[in-house]
Amino acid sequence: MKNYCKFNSLKKFLIFPLSGSLFLKIFGCSFYSTDEEIKHLERFKKEVYSIEAEVKDLKLRQLDLIKEKARLIKNLNDCQKLRDSLIENYKELK
Repeated sequence: MKNYCKFNSLKKFLIFPLSGSLFLKIFGCSFYSTDEEIKHLERFKKEVYSIEAEVKDLKLRQLDLIKEKARLIKNLNDCQKLRDSLIENYKELK
């Protein structure tokens, strides 16, 4: 009776991994990639590199625009100060 139980547990232990590996083998899982899959991977890599380069360029452009915005705001504030001082001088002359 004890031998039967050991065989039964061993059988269960072997059935699941074997059936799982058979399932994966039937449905195309393998350890090696095909040439077509490698070509697709290379194409996706190139796309990713180009997108990363584009993102880098856009970030640099964004920084330039932020600097430009800060410069324009500074000029606007300077113009407003000049306007206010001219208005005060005009009021004093009246």
